[in-house]
Amino acid sequence: HDIWSLIANTVKPFGVQARSKNIFLNTDFKPQFEADTETDDGTNNADEVRALNLVVFGDSIKLQQVLRNLISNALKFSPENGTIKVTVTRENDKIRDYVSTSD
Repeated sequence: HDIWSLIANTVKPFGVQARSKNIFLNTDFKPQFEADTETDDGTNNADEVRALNLVVFGDSIKLQQVLRNLISNALKFSPENGTIKVTVTRENDKIRDYVSTSD
């Protein structure tokens, strides 16, 4: 499964619940990009970029469940006007997903 879509689709439904508690739910991730130097006609163009389709091999349902639990707990224990931040980073060949809260 494409990690960017999986995470975005998992976080999105929590927006309504966050707004109802005046909590700012912030997603801090962008699909990673790489230069696509080969064009359709076979020439090279370093100005072209394409999103990296980073695929997670594993149980996507379990990954979503873990992320849902983290966000749900963050919503439950965050004060009104707090912030929940879901951050996804790519470090070499690893994807790191963080859920953090702040007042």
